[in-house]
Amino acid sequence: ILEGRVKLAKIDCDRHPGVCQTASVRAYPSIRLYLGGPGGGVRQDPQGVAVQSQHRDAVVSLVEQFLARRHDEL
Repeated sequence: ILEGRVKLAKIDCDRHPGVCQTASVRAYPSIRLYLGGPGGGVRQDPQGVAVQSQHRDAVVSLVEQFLARRHDEL
């Protein structure tokens, strides 16, 4: 559904505790949304947007909302 429109990454907090601490990850699994910007030169908030659900449809809906909002801003 989101293929080609978003990038996904998985971080092992046991191996990279500093990354998870900076992102305020306190429970596993956690999902964070990072919006980025055109050209990738925009500095992002290291905490991103905390996604409160792990249900597929809820995550996709939230990402779609952010993508639509971002498209409207361009």
